[in-house]
Amino acid sequence: MLLAMITMDATVAEEAPTSTWTHKHVHEFATIAQTRASEMETSKKLWIALYGARDDPILSVLDQVGAELSYAVSFAWISADVAQSYGLQAATPPILILFRDEPKLNPYQKRMYRTLELAHQFPSRLDVRGVKRVVRDKAPSAVLTSWQDDDIAWGVSTDATTTTDSTNPPRVILVTKKSSPSLLYKSLSIEFPSLRFYALAESPAVLDQFHVSSVPSLLVGPSSSSLTLFQESDGDITNVHDLRRFLLPHVPKNADPASTAASSSSLWLSRDELDVAVRNTSAAWLVVIQSKSSPNVVDPSSDEWAHTIADLERKVGVDLIRVAMVDIPSSPSSSHGIFTVPYGPSVSLEKAPSAASLSGVAKQLVASLPDATAALYGPSDIQAFFGRMITTPNTISFVLFTAKQDTPVMVQALALSFPSQVHVGVVFHPDDQTKQQFGLTKLPAMVAVMSPRDPSVPRDQFSMTFYDKKLMGPPTYANVRRFLDQVVQAYVVPTNEPAKNAGKQKPVVHPVTSQAEFTHACTSLCVVGFTNGP
Repeated sequence: MLLAMITMDATVAEEAPTSTWTHKHVHEFATIAQTRASEMETSKKLWIALYGARDDPILSVLDQVGAELSYAVSFAWISADVAQSYGLQAATPPILILFRDEPKLNPYQKRMYRTLELAHQFPSRLDVRGVKRVVRDKAPSAVLTSWQDDDIAWGVSTDATTTTDSTNPPRVILVTKKSSPSLLYKSLSIEFPSLRFYALAESPAVLDQFHVSSVPSLLVGPSSSSLTLFQESDGDITNVHDLRRFLLPHVPKNADPASTAASSSSLWLSRDELDVAVRNTSAAWLVVIQSKSSPNVVDPSSDEWAHTIADLERKVGVDLIRVAMVDIPSSPSSSHGIFTVPYGPSVSLEKAPSAASLSGVAKQLVASLPDATAALYGPSDIQAFFGRMITTPNTISFVLFTAKQDTPVMVQALALSFPSQVHVGVVFHPDDQTKQQFGLTKLPAMVAVMSPRDPSVPRDQFSMTFYDKKLMGPPTYANVRRFLDQVVQAYVVPTNEPAKNAGKQKPVVHPVTSQAEFTHACTSLCVVGFTNGP
């Protein structure tokens, strides 16, 4: 398997400089630098990439769909080098991957990133209709399908040419007979993030509210009294170019998607922003409260800060422990200091002793992460561990074999990152029989173990894939996380069925104090309790 992968990589490397790229609507990313220079990880648009041969017939299909649906999706071909940078070393090409989530800032590497997903494991089976179906199913959307009447300020007349508050953007309202928005309309909601898009089902109340007599009808404006109706003279309501021309004059003058994204991922937060962020995640937090204009606790440009952040990224990544600085004026200085929020449901800030160092506080916070791994000391432990995977559908196992006494923090972090998909175990001091059984020649070693997906094959006939640091880089959290992401995408089948042990999961309580927080916290069926006071 490894020999085949290395041979394929060499073939791609030799082929790239001499081949002519003929697919106009498919980007060619032969190097990591080309990928970084693209918008694949910085835009909110759907991107679908092929990891496979440069002459794969599916490229012609992607090219055709890319020409027809350029407003909704961008396609790319990636080389083996680029695939390795995304942790796809264990994948068997050809496969289709995609990026559809909102870009996030990695504060350690100072660049934007998006989460990779598996689009299709067997792209050769797809035709034009099949690829279009993937695009329709996976395209991101910011369209709201119910009218939010809680923003009274939107009812006040506003000049469309003036600057608009980002919390009160112009609305785009589509009144339609369809039960769900079209791919075109969803794509426009991503392309114009400074406008708020609605797709409302036709009803007497909706027709009366927006004073329309036929459907579909499209309106845009800064207030309910200043709506502009898309008319026949504006063009075709199903044509993307006509719709862009119609919407563009209504984009607020101060709208700058790039600066908005940067500010939302800023290191500096207000106290209110921090409180909301802490309530909306179970991550631990390392927080420095000081004056932004004259930092007297930790200099954000110092080596101490940079080294501490780099160490956190290496051990636990950017999701389990968040970092922030909170700007509070220099008076009173007693409110300044280094604070932590433990991992889990707690939302209270705990102040570190004034004599504590930043690195010391960070180490204590890392050490406080719960250990959800299984400690395995012999064959009976190992057999019971893999038995849990056999009896739990849609899960894989990940095992560290080590000669040390303690579980590395990085492995603990991986267990917290895949709570329902990956059983994480640590085999301490494996004996010779265990080493021979798993083909181990040296320690430490990490391996993902999977049950067969074919129901006709007994589930105890495992397959394995090892983490190879020569191919995948040093075993940092980010690198091993990418490795596990790829294995999960390939072997864990998404399902809408409730998990077998769903009833054993503890309920999560989200304290909310505003409509925005409630909308973020409650995404399905929620039980709501009302209390007096904080």
